[in-house]
Amino acid sequence: MKLITLAPLVLALPFALGACNIEAGNAAATSHRKLLEDRYGERCTVQLRRDALGTGGGLPVPPTTSMINGAEVMVAGKLLAYDTDGLMLSTPEGQLWVPAHSVLLVSFP
Repeated sequence: MKLITLAPLVLALPFALGACNIEAGNAAATSHRKLLEDRYGERCTVQLRRDALGTGGGLPVPPTTSMINGAEVMVAGKLLAYDTDGLMLSTPEGQLWVPAHSVLLVSFP
């Protein structure tokens, strides 16, 4: 009899935990958005994920290095916009859209 009574709770648990995870993710995204919105118009450097560039490997590489084997692994410019999909930079070459999944880190001087 106890098993039947607990069944609805056991079935509802994954949904409740999933909702908590979604809320935590939304809070983190909102926090990052606020931090970057305060920096709009400032110059920054965006380090790109090495695997996104095809340069991932077994060698240790500092996260702030600018080149690997002669290939640039970062872009620099003024931060124009940010959302959870990525960020927009203004560079001397024009505007660049950097997808969020390609970003290793963003640094401001």
